[in-house]
Amino acid sequence: MRLPCLLLLGFAACAVADDDELPVDDGAADSASSSACAGITPGAVSEAARSFMASHGMIGEVDEIKFDGFEARWRAKRAVASEGSCLLVMNITQTQQGMSFDGDVYDVIVAHKSGSNVSFARYEEARTVPSSIRLGIGTYEHDVGGPVPAEFYYVELHGDSAVTAAKTLAAGLAPKVCGLAARMSAKNVHKEGSKLVGEADGKLAWDPTPGRRWKLADATFNFRRGSTVEIQDGRPSQLDEDFEGYFTASLGEVGPWSFCKIRRVRNRDGSWRDLH
Repeated sequence: MRLPCLLLLGFAACAVADDDELPVDDGAADSASSSACAGITPGAVSEAARSFMASHGMIGEVDEIKFDGFEARWRAKRAVASEGSCLLVMNITQTQQGMSFDGDVYDVIVAHKSGSNVSFARYEEARTVPSSIRLGIGTYEHDVGGPVPAEFYYVELHGDSAVTAAKTLAAGLAPKVCGLAARMSAKNVHKEGSKLVGEADGKLAWDPTPGRRWKLADATFNFRRGSTVEIQDGRPSQLDEDFEGYFTASLGEVGPWSFCKIRRVRNRDGSWRDLH
């Protein structure tokens, strides 16, 4: 259910929902020109939005640097109207010799214009967010000479990871955010010499993949996941084919380089909404 809202900083600020699998906006319904974002131009509000993030502990110590003609700095990149509010997509943008390009790290805040003033709020303070969300994590990249693979890691996210997933979906960032990290759930885990050995312990009850016999555990989804070591890279079909071999090779950890983006969202009725 959607909980009652309280007024906070001029926004409808909602408590965290206690229902599992709350419907999550995928950012597709509204256009940036909708009334919620009228008069809010990313370039014009970028510095004020960055200041809001800084004052609310949203900028890490090493996020921003400046030296020898290179700068990395949080900037507002896009305004997205979504469910009656205006989402401001923030990015650590890199600038060198006058040329700027987007970095890999994003965040999303809410902007509100009243008269000539624009104010800001944290997404989770201005929007209803799910306590948990079930997702299919895959890739948007085409196989060589073929289509985008339809294979997925299925995970249930909670807490901060669920909030990050909700932000990603609502702001239309799913093709850009590589956020998955997880542990491979296994039984009879032990050492054989220097090797870590474990056996598949069954799939999630709601994982629709035919013949699958494994699942992930302790999954997280983070804007700042960053790079992972090569042994953690892989695709779901590799685990389908040889879970035990991949478990040993990766030391039981998953941090895919490509199959790390939200591709499917599970609805309350058990159906799936696919993202493209």
